[in-house]
Amino acid sequence: MVFVLFVVGNMAGSLTAYQSGTDFTPNFAHLSLAATVVYCYVAFAPIVLWLALKYLGAPSSLVQLWCLYGYALAVFIPVSVRSGMHEWRRM
Repeated sequence: MVFVLFVVGNMAGSLTAYQSGTDFTPNFAHLSLAATVVYCYVAFAPIVLWLALKYLGAPSSLVQLWCLYGYALAVFIPVSVRSGMHEWRRM
């Protein structure tokens, strides 16, 4: 997921720079930002949900919630590719 976000973001910038005839330098700050956002979401959202379910008395497992959130992120891979292509077409 992090790699796809980084590649699509830089690909859109590269294609825009190519169209305008300027030089393009990849922005590696996007890689660290994407990693931070994705890993924080995967780490903290299931913990908050687990605590809420624990408070409500519903049976749940923290490991099970982490697995569900990890697999749920798979849908964002084609969405990020589509979003990057849409952004490039707008420019």
